[in-house]
Amino acid sequence: MQRFNYNLLKGKAFFFFFWLTLIIGFLLRVYRLGGSNLWFDELMTAGRVSFPFSQIIKGTATLPFPPLYYIVTHLWVKTFGISEFSLRFPSLIFSLLSIFLIFK
Repeated sequence: MQRFNYNLLKGKAFFFFFWLTLIIGFLLRVYRLGGSNLWFDELMTAGRVSFPFSQIIKGTATLPFPPLYYIVTHLWVKTFGISEFSLRFPSLIFSLLSIFLIFK
């Protein structure tokens, strides 16, 4: 009689639930991502990311927020254009990274 390997199941179950959570998290976040108008903080982000890199870094030096988000969003908007969807998509990516870090 062969013994059941619980460690193998534990690894496969973890892998399954990890990907299931990421996929569901992505689908819930991307659903109607560009469906509503921009909020005030999103408008402020749209204004900041329209400046050149040097101004983004100088402008965020006095804020309590680090400039990485604005730099990533600047590159994203420069590549894919400025719209409700494209302004919100970097936040979606960062939120999926947070799911990954929670599982880690």
